[in-house]
Amino acid sequence: MCKVHRHGIQSAEQDNERILTKLRTRIDRVGITLPTVEMRYENLIVKADCYTGDRSLPLLTNTVRNMVESLLGLVGIHLEKKAQLTILKDVSWIVKPSRMTLLLGSPSSGKTTLQLALAGKLDKSLDVSGEVTYNGYRLNEFVSHQNICLH
Repeated sequence: MCKVHRHGIQSAEQDNERILTKLRTRIDRVGITLPTVEMRYENLIVKADCYTGDRSLPLLTNTVRNMVESLLGLVGIHLEKKAQLTILKDVSWIVKPSRMTLLLGSPSSGKTTLQLALAGKLDKSLDVSGEVTYNGYRLNEFVSHQNICLH
């Protein structure tokens, strides 16, 4: 790494640290307590209907076949046979406020699905049961988009 590039990274890190330190000092001086949120997953189960074998491959023939079967499904004719895949099975987890949490797992173990469930952004086609709460409230009850301005 060149000297100029290394200096730029160190400078940016120092600037960030300086800003955060000033912000923390100001918050402490004023006596503001920042809001905390405890997030809980309780008995979360996420399942998906998916094709198996050759039908799962993203080929043009499979895409056309899926479209035709979807159109037939609109008139009540169901030809496709899908397998149900359990992505998350009975997951319970608590994310405590003011703590850093590391989520580790092997590939395809459901890490992204767990994070999407936390954000309330799971695909509507997934079969979801269980509960995700924020300080005891469900996502639709919890107001998370508030404008906070510090002067």
